[in-house]
Amino acid sequence: MIHSDLQHYLALSIRNIEDLSYSDETQRYQEVEPLSNFVTQDDKEIEIVQKLLEASENMQKKCWATVSPVRQFITRILSPPFRIAKDYYAMMFFCDFINFFTVWFGYSSFGTSPGVGDITTYLQENRVPMPFLFMLLFQFGLIIIDRGLYLRKDVKKRLIFHIVISFAMHIFLFIALPAMTGRSFTDPDNNAPKLWYIFKSIYLLLSAWQIKSGYPTRILGNCFTKKYTFVNSTLFMLYMLVPFLYDMRLMMDWMWTDTSTNSTAAWAMGPPSQRSLIESDMPILVKITYSISRNSKSNT
Repeated sequence: MIHSDLQHYLALSIRNIEDLSYSDETQRYQEVEPLSNFVTQDDKEIEIVQKLLEASENMQKKCWATVSPVRQFITRILSPPFRIAKDYYAMMFFCDFINFFTVWFGYSSFGTSPGVGDITTYLQENRVPMPFLFMLLFQFGLIIIDRGLYLRKDVKKRLIFHIVISFAMHIFLFIALPAMTGRSFTDPDNNAPKLWYIFKSIYLLLSAWQIKSGYPTRILGNCFTKKYTFVNSTLFMLYMLVPFLYDMRLMMDWMWTDTSTNSTAAWAMGPPSQRSLIESDMPILVKITYSISRNSKSNT
């Protein structure tokens, strides 16, 4: 009896031990399986990160391959091995001056109502359209900015100004202006914008030459007084007859020129004396030149 009970107890103990070992193995398997899943998910994330890094490196290489030639081009422009300085400001100012009067007399091609008439119609009615005034002030502002860049001899800012004007000009003439006027730029009767575009293109060509060659050391002075001829004398007299042009240039030269004169009065003492000398010397030199030419012809 006791022996049979002992055997039964041992059998139950062995069965309990087997059940415990099986449950431990099942629990260990359940614990190991999520860990393996976690390891596989971590490997996938690492692969995704590596692919993203490779894609970013490839994109960076492509961007650098695109930007590098432009960067080298700008570097060669701003820091060339040598430069032969030339002054193109007088011709650039002439192009802007022509464009100013192109806007003035050809406003009917730039305005929002092209069939109304030219600006003289508005002036006779004692009213000035706001778009016309804005365009004149904008053109005048471009002339002032151009003069400031010329006096400061800043090639880098000149390059930035050149790029901005190039994009703005084409956007205005080929996109904005046809949308406002309802006429395309290539319209046969659309002559004023075409003339403005021609002279602005010449201006940009001269500006590119100025950026390439750099500014000369001596830039002050009047282009009409570099040669003593009858044509220069006449042009200088006409220049002096334009209201406020001489005074405005005098103020701009004082503001943007590095000088030891702190007052405008001290700066203004030089140009009037130079002007009086030019006005007195030019007729004498022209008279001497023409008298010599007449004497030489009479002797022959």
